[in-house]
Amino acid sequence: MRTGIRLSLCLLLLLLAGCGTKTMERMMNKITPPEDDALARELIAALLREDSAFIIQKMDKRALGETPGESLKLLYEYIDHAPIRSVELVGFNMAWSSKRRESRLLYQLEFPRSWYTAELAIVSDDGRQKVIRFHLNRMTASLAETNRFTFRGKGAIHYVILLNVIGLPVFILYALIQCVRTRIKRKWLWIPFILIGIGEVTANWTTGQIRLQPLAVHLLGAGFARWGLYGPWMVSVAFPLGAVLFLKKRRKLRAAMLSDAAQTPDVREDPSTTAGEPIEVGSVDMEPREDRPGACDDE
Repeated sequence: MRTGIRLSLCLLLLLLAGCGTKTMERMMNKITPPEDDALARELIAALLREDSAFIIQKMDKRALGETPGESLKLLYEYIDHAPIRSVELVGFNMAWSSKRRESRLLYQLEFPRSWYTAELAIVSDDGRQKVIRFHLNRMTASLAETNRFTFRGKGAIHYVILLNVIGLPVFILYALIQCVRTRIKRKWLWIPFILIGIGEVTANWTTGQIRLQPLAVHLLGAGFARWGLYGPWMVSVAFPLGAVLFLKKRRKLRAAMLSDAAQTPDVREDPSTTAGEPIEVGSVDMEPREDRPGACDDE
């Protein structure tokens, strides 16, 4: 049975992940500045053909250090020189002000026998572009394989958080239904308070790393999220403070109602209370017999 539950959860999460990947890909294509994407791809191509002049021209001097030639030589030795199969944009975010925009782009490079990620940061200031970061990382497998949702090799912390991800929304919805059905003052304030969780514990499903955010607010107290197309799944839970406080208050209200009911006598009509009262059971005819029609005189 446990295996069946695991397979069902994996299937559900894979379906959600597939929908999320397609949606994320469309979103990134829409919001990524085309000029930044083009510059990043040109820089990756220049790295593969060892075009130092182009790289030095497009990169900020501080990013390459005092000896740019030596820094680029290390990159040339680090990168695979086999024919590249694909360059895929898998992550993007951006920060901007009135005159300055900074884009951070993450690419996945596929070679016949190896995989790399290339992280670039591009600053656009008054129409001029400069690359302030260019970082490569070699991987043994693709990001989709490395960060896929699986139970293999997971420890107790993964299962504890996953059970809370499933159970907390159920608990919060139960408290919400009870709130709707209970006569209580300021119900319109209780309902949104019940729906959120306070604080957040987030686990990186791939690495098992735990992150705490005490001031976070989470709808329904749990959720899944990932950065980019193939980033690690981040599983989050929050404490359902509103649901707990409401159920405690509801328990007190019910206890008070039961106490009042126990102290109030049950007033019912007792037949013994009517014993001393006159009861009319019918009329008795006391007229003289001689006055009755058809009466006979014994005399």
